[in-house]
Amino acid sequence: MTALEIAGLSVRYGGALAVDDIALSVPPGQVTALVGPNGAGKSSAVLATCGTVRSTGEVRLDGERVDGWSPGRRTRAGLALVPQGRQLFSRLTVRENLLIGADQLRLPARSVAAAEERFPILAERRSSLA
Repeated sequence: MTALEIAGLSVRYGGALAVDDIALSVPPGQVTALVGPNGAGKSSAVLATCGTVRSTGEVRLDGERVDGWSPGRRTRAGLALVPQGRQLFSRLTVRENLLIGADQLRLPARSVAAAEERFPILAERRSSLA
């Protein structure tokens, strides 16, 4: 299991400060919630942690700094974002969507089998349209 530590994280969009110097600790095996009203910076903080928006501060996985890493490398290390929306290719099967995701992250095709093993519903629906 991986521990996530965030320290001094800030995000700016031009002159607008979206996230100001937050710190967060997510212990292994625990569920942690980031709660706040619309516009409070929750999404920006999560996107910065995953490396998809520019930020300052430190992001650590198991004590190792990953804030200089690409989003793909962070994902391969175990840091992933599951978006709320259904950003799928609806004319492709569940398995085909997983293979595209693995390819984009430069993961071997066997990682799809590992995902299906971890989440059996994926294996059950692998031939269904997403």
